[in-house]
Amino acid sequence: MNYKYIQLEPNTYFYDGNYASRPQILIACSYELQQNLSDFRENLFDWISVPSMIVEQLQNLGIEDVIYREYANPAVMTWIFNTKNEKLKDVRIRKALNMLIDRDCAKQSFGVGTIEYFDNLIPIDEKTKPAHERFLDGLKLLDEIGIKDTNSDGLRDYNGNTFSINILVNNDSVSRKLIAERIVKRLNEAGIQSNLQSVSWNDFITNKLKTGNYETALLSYHISNDCSMKSLFTSIKQDNTDNLNFTGISDEELDNNLNILNSAVTNEDKNKALKLVNEKLSELCPCAFLIRPSDLALTHARGNPVQTIKSNISLWNNIYNWQILFGNEMSK
Repeated sequence: MNYKYIQLEPNTYFYDGNYASRPQILIACSYELQQNLSDFRENLFDWISVPSMIVEQLQNLGIEDVIYREYANPAVMTWIFNTKNEKLKDVRIRKALNMLIDRDCAKQSFGVGTIEYFDNLIPIDEKTKPAHERFLDGLKLLDEIGIKDTNSDGLRDYNGNTFSINILVNNDSVSRKLIAERIVKRLNEAGIQSNLQSVSWNDFITNKLKTGNYETALLSYHISNDCSMKSLFTSIKQDNTDNLNFTGISDEELDNNLNILNSAVTNEDKNKALKLVNEKLSELCPCAFLIRPSDLALTHARGNPVQTIKSNISLWNNIYNWQILFGNEMSK
């Protein structure tokens, strides 16, 4: 077997032989699904992750002594806005775009029954108001801004030009392309000239997002269970090279509360900070959170009946926050 893998070793200053279940954690990654299933059935793996959209096919295989575990993916599919772009500097325009989209356009690109809206980040009115009503609200807001069809060609105009919005995706992601195509259709229905721009992953990150050479883009944001997302929205400082704030948003109050959320300590201050971060993100609208998909894993039932259960899996959350949980290698 030719697996790619990451081997994680515990920090010797923190690992006491009891806190972690094993002195080493091995994560094997492979796109060879059939081989993974075969190895799983031979008990070479205790756990394998599989695409959620093939759950029905897996169940039809009749694998015995298995538990299908459905758990929330830490990645939130997000439509991000370049707030430094001339067209998108006005927050009202960003909010209008957020209103126009139908989140079902994202849901249709994943497995049926395996989707969760990311409740902590999507404002309550966006979850309770029907998509067609929000669409009408978006049209009304565009009219109020002055983005209207002034020459009866079916397209809205802004500052004397046709109002257009491009959506950037990386060309190796089929799901993002499908979602983007549906958003494009929705915007076109609103009279906005919209186009899909597909580039390589390297071009997507290096030449587009990092340089701000884009208007909007589809990107998965990895957000932990406690909603720590400091690197995604913290104001970019000159010496901050690992910042992932591609939207360019900058707000001191948001920064302060993101720092509180990034703490490993859970208390009332953190709950208050989460509420304030949600309010700030709604006010500034640097992006539109679309959906948080669920993932599917197979584990051995060990003699129990085959079953499907929803799991609260913290494994990936712990790994993404490894430094927060265990400190850096120099820490004592």
